[in-house]
Amino acid sequence: MARRPGGILGGLRAILPSSASFALMALIGVAASPFGVLQATLLLMMTEPQVQGRVLGIQELTIGVMPLASLVLGSAAEVIGVVHVALISGTLRATFIAILALRVPALLRYSGHVD
Repeated sequence: MARRPGGILGGLRAILPSSASFALMALIGVAASPFGVLQATLLLMMTEPQVQGRVLGIQELTIGVMPLASLVLGSAAEVIGVVHVALISGTLRATFIAILALRVPALLRYSGHVD
């Protein structure tokens, strides 16, 4: 008769579908750290020192709002469907970018180089 795993290993097998998914989650976690460092470094390199705090604050705000936005979008997808939510959110994003480009035309000419 085969022995069933118990304890922590048994609990992990119960909640994880397979070891491949666990390995994938670990890989994503390991890759997320260098990405965050690179993202913040590039942001600080491309921002003038006088506004670096504000820019990092906006970045953290957008990252912090993501769980709430995911909850709202998920709830909306349950009601009206994923396709409609994707269409609406994409249209809103494109509209926002267009308005931003019209109001701040210098952004269209921005090359990333500080002269």
